[in-house]
Amino acid sequence: MLCFTKTPLQESLIELSDSSLSKMATDMFLAVMRFMGDAPLKGQSDLDVLCNLLKLCGDHEVMRDECYCQVVKQITDNTSSKQDSCQRGWRLLYIVTAYHSCSEVLHPHLTRFLQDVSRTPGL
Repeated sequence: MLCFTKTPLQESLIELSDSSLSKMATDMFLAVMRFMGDAPLKGQSDLDVLCNLLKLCGDHEVMRDECYCQVVKQITDNTSSKQDSCQRGWRLLYIVTAYHSCSEVLHPHLTRFLQDVSRTPGL
């Protein structure tokens, strides 16, 4: 479930309490794909997409973990045809962490993911 996909999500990765948040989560995933170059920008710049993501995370704290999970999903076993997709995903993760922290529940899992990746040769 937490591996790169070429198709947009149909539902959130974490269980969200209401349908409007679930819709935000699927829109967020499209934004992640756009930032990484895996979906067309639709007249937006990278900066527009990034600002929208950061604002969404700022306005809805519950969406922060969703954003983290989505970015981790897209950088895990990334098989994108776009050469810099994975690099852009790592850049996005770096930017999101600079602005918003994840929850205490997600923190140990995210830390473990980063430790595992850092030990993987070639990554």
